[in-house]
Amino acid sequence: LNEISIADRFIEIAYDVVESIASFNIVVYTPTEVLHEIPLSDFTPVSVFSGLFFATLSFSFPRNTIFGLALVAHDDEVLQFISIGGAIKPTFGPAAGITSNFIGPISAKIFTAVGSGCSISDFTFISVPASSPGRVNINQRPSC
Repeated sequence: LNEISIADRFIEIAYDVVESIASFNIVVYTPTEVLHEIPLSDFTPVSVFSGLFFATLSFSFPRNTIFGLALVAHDDEVLQFISIGGAIKPTFGPAAGITSNFIGPISAKIFTAVGSGCSISDFTFISVPASSPGRVNINQRPSC
């Protein structure tokens, strides 16, 4: 996951050309249910920058409730699990028993990944005032 914009209603992913995203999903959680399972193949490629592909998906986020986004591999391995509005620990779905990484309040509206490196764990999310779909985020330095 690269950017989540509640304000502009989209989710953005960034991925290396080597990776095949066809078998990955994003699972959208509330504290009580799985709302959606979205194949990454549903995302629309928008640009290539610094060896990374950027793709977005229009998405209407749950309103006024805590929600989480889990990036899930083909074998149901949870690669990343973030939440907005508070931490959640579902008892169902691929993220069952995993506590989400709470990245900020619902009122923040836009979150981008920042950091430097090559793996998901090298980046954290911050709230920003404006979205930047299709581009490397400010304070983000992907390098593999």
